[in-house]
Amino acid sequence: MCALVCTVQAIQMKENHCGEWYISETKYGPLVHARLGIAEENSGKLVTLVRQNAQAIAKKNNLELIIVDGPPGIGCPLIATLSGANLAIVVTEPTLSGLHDLQRVVKVAQHFGVKAAVIINKYDINLENSAKIEDWCQKK
Repeated sequence: MCALVCTVQAIQMKENHCGEWYISETKYGPLVHARLGIAEENSGKLVTLVRQNAQAIAKKNNLELIIVDGPPGIGCPLIATLSGANLAIVVTEPTLSGLHDLQRVVKVAQHFGVKAAVIINKYDINLENSAKIEDWCQKK
């Protein structure tokens, strides 16, 4: 607002460039990906941009499936990743913090009406915690 009303133009608005997005061709099909700048924020906006371009490519090429590799955590990038998704495949590890993070991500997915499936990476490094994760998943 100040930049718009200042008569001496003491304040200027500058566009923040938070990262780059790319389209690569792989033997499995097109890959839309991005690189977030060092110490940059607004990665949720970058995720949305990548998803929009992936959707446009899928529509143009008659592709039925878009796989989005989401970020860790439950912030704006996760919300942008889940937007419009019909399934979240949540990868966790058999640790107590892994279970806690899993529960938080699944709660966010459920809030947005997205079904969740779970993969336990490194399943056999802690069978007790893997069993706790399985039990929690069965109850959900």
